[in-house]
Amino acid sequence: MPEKPPTDDFAVDVLVEQPGGTCNRYVYDDGARAVRLAEVLSPGASFPADRGIVPATLTPSGDPLAVVLLVTHHIFPGVRVTCRPLALVEAEDGSAEAIVAVPSVDPFFARRRDVGDITERERQAIEALYPRTRLRWQDASSAVAMVRLARERAAWARVEAEKGQRLGRSWQADRLVGSGRVSDVHTPAERDLRALPFRFQRYVADCLFPDERILLFVTRPSMPTTASVVSFWRPRRLPEGLLVITDRQVLWMVDAMPPDATMVQWGYVAQVGALERVSSVAIDQREDHLCLTITLAARRGTEGLAITFPTDRRGLLVDATKLIERFIPGPPTRAVRRIYSLVPEALPSYASGRRDDAEADPNRERLRELALKDLGAEEVPAAVAYVPAGHRRPAARLLLATNHRVIVVRDRPETAVASFSIADLTSMTLRNALVSCLFELTCPTDGGLERLSIPFDYPQRDAMLDLFSAVRQMFGQPFGVIPLVQGQTGRKR
Repeated sequence: MPEKPPTDDFAVDVLVEQPGGTCNRYVYDDGARAVRLAEVLSPGASFPADRGIVPATLTPSGDPLAVVLLVTHHIFPGVRVTCRPLALVEAEDGSAEAIVAVPSVDPFFARRRDVGDITERERQAIEALYPRTRLRWQDASSAVAMVRLARERAAWARVEAEKGQRLGRSWQADRLVGSGRVSDVHTPAERDLRALPFRFQRYVADCLFPDERILLFVTRPSMPTTASVVSFWRPRRLPEGLLVITDRQVLWMVDAMPPDATMVQWGYVAQVGALERVSSVAIDQREDHLCLTITLAARRGTEGLAITFPTDRRGLLVDATKLIERFIPGPPTRAVRRIYSLVPEALPSYASGRRDDAEADPNRERLRELALKDLGAEEVPAAVAYVPAGHRRPAARLLLATNHRVIVVRDRPETAVASFSIADLTSMTLRNALVSCLFELTCPTDGGLERLSIPFDYPQRDAMLDLFSAVRQMFGQPFGVIPLVQGQTGRKR
């Protein structure tokens, strides 16, 4: 007996989308899981053959694998048909590909097995579906291989999608399985992060990039203040704090207000500096506490970030200093510096964060135009935020972050444009709290430290967080202009 071809037992499930012989054009709505009427064609433009897709497949274009179905009688859209592939057709220019198949239950096609069993009339009808290109015809084994490849591609896509939903950000160890693979991809600090109070887990999520990795963190409990004079407005105790060291930054955050019986998460105050700008780190023993001092260097000077800890945190602080010192290149050095790319913002897709954005302050557009006029030849906007006039803010301000500097345009009493070069900044502070919010840049000068402080209201927090993230990303470029991602015009939020 002759040996059966290897494709004889291969069956593929086809979802019919477009029956032939009708002027109605249908499409399958995957979200609604139903077939929709998309268009009514003119008489004579009906499709000569049924068409459909192979569910749970994926082509390089991102669509399911297309099927041209030869049938004795046209089939209703939305019907699933078990089919036998006969051939693979590919456009010579690579613009389209599809398999040609017949229903397994149709006795009129029982003898059809390969591409040679397709009549010339049927070939012409199929080629009429692709009028602007020439087709290459391949045998049934090529069609079977294409189905299997498209299924494998879709399976990998599902795995990657589930992995992204499961792990979320790279540093979030949200689903641990003992010492299994999911746990192994995280650092010990990332696995221990879940032991923090939930409010600090939320605060950290605001201040870290999705691909950032947490290397170490040190908590500070609420402790007596070290101030020599305790005044009415100075707190008697220091708030709870968290020092986070990642592969990109040093982050220090404290509670904006201590937790109370209301169980309200009031917010946080976060101060950040890039590891590339750390010049030294030291631990000083004081009377009853430890002081961790991190020195951040910019083009025009340095800034010292001093953080108070209880003495029982000495071991963790020693680990922190050793870790930070590993990122400080000793002179002279030829160490490779990391370069972070920046995707420019597609203006005017910026937000003030106000609910009445449809009736936004008309000054916003005027200030935006002034900021854009101040751009240099190689500058591209990365983020923009508008802070309208309000309580404690007699003048509206617009902040525009580029790949080189932060431009600040003030509205009153006279319009003024100021800018801060990224190369001159050492740290950045964000107070994101329900009671009061503040954005602050620190720039060393010959006479000390210059700070730009801009208060804003909580409804503007989203825009300010975008600005905060964009500037923080540019901190990784020590004293130059951060390169832009070529061929992109928008930043994913």
